Amino acid sequence: MANRYTKQKININRVVELYESGLTQTEVAKELGTTQRVIWQRLKNIKYKCRIAKKRNQVGKNNSSWKGDCAGYKALHCRIYKIKGKPSLCEICGSKNAKRYEWASISRDYSNPNDYIRLCKRCHSKKDDVIKNLRGDAR
Repeated sequence: MANRYTKQKININRVVELYESGLTQTEVAKELGTTQRVIWQRLKNIKYKCRIAKKRNQVGKNNSSWKGDCAGYKALHCRIYKIKGKPSLCEICGSKNAKRYEWASISRDYSNPNDYIRLCKRCHSKKDDVIKNLRGDAR
């Protein structure tokens, strides 16, 4: 079934040149104003051996969903776990056998990965004054 893309005249030498320069089929298609499927079909028609698609670096600013400092609370904490791993020692009481350890922000600058310390659940609650917060006594 023909459409406006499949009817297009595309310079196959330009397609091969762009593709061999390291662009993906999608990027070549965008450059030439067509679709990836058309590029794939044209390369297939000339029996061109295409690369196996590889995952690209999607970490941090390379990810299209990256929000930077505007990310939510959960996303910022997930980022810390990705960077620093799972905590297994409390830096306040030195506990090594608590059931749960967490990353706690020191100065509430959640976007700074160097602003976190490892704490057990008990010390984290004390640090954040959870009891005062629940009673409404905090600040």
